[in-house]
Amino acid sequence: MGSDFLRFPREQQRGILALIVCMAILVAAGEWLRSDADPPTPGVDAMRVLTDTVRRSRVKRDTVRRRFSPYERKISAFDNKKSKSQNLFSKPQKTRTFASVKYTTLQTVDLNLADTTELLKIPGIGIVSARKIVDYRRRLGGFHTVEQLTDIKLYAEMDSLLRWFTVSDTAVLARLNINRLPQRSLQAHPYLNYKQARLIVEHRRKKGQLSRLYELSLYEEFTPDDLSRLQPYVCFD
Repeated sequence: MGSDFLRFPREQQRGILALIVCMAILVAAGEWLRSDADPPTPGVDAMRVLTDTVRRSRVKRDTVRRRFSPYERKISAFDNKKSKSQNLFSKPQKTRTFASVKYTTLQTVDLNLADTTELLKIPGIGIVSARKIVDYRRRLGGFHTVEQLTDIKLYAEMDSLLRWFTVSDTAVLARLNINRLPQRSLQAHPYLNYKQARLIVEHRRKKGQLSRLYELSLYEEFTPDDLSRLQPYVCFD
């Protein structure tokens, strides 16, 4: 057949070749159009592969979340500390404070009845001194004389301060039952130290109850001044 083809003139040979090429193009175009018109539907295997892919992506997402959750908590804690430090070093807001009104003329204030508000009205006494006086009065059991203020370290001239006070009633004094109280309660009083309180307890154990303070004068731990200032604050029954 090839030899028969060569017998045709050259112009006819070209025409035959062109015809063959055109036919091949038409066949290919038909196949291509058929494939676009009828796309293949996925089968069971394709659906299984798609399902597995989705499942693996979800597993990876959950794994990543679990792995990075500790870091998220650390970042959150760091942010909280940062905000607290900023609040700590931030400029505090100014608050208005009102000073107490001081007495302009001499007034006598009862040491056993005055509270901190009343004490602040006295010239030379601030909030710190007022709190010291009230706290010492509580530990002492009440003031017996005005001069007992000298027991407290106050930032004021004591001579000019004492004239503002008076003690009108000493019946309110709290008294120590030195025949019944334990050592810890005795030594909590400002006029008794650890050694003196222990000696009182030892005296009770060895010699019985005390009937008067004079019995303690036999011990070197108690001076006459100690017994004198302790006298208003003790009882024996």
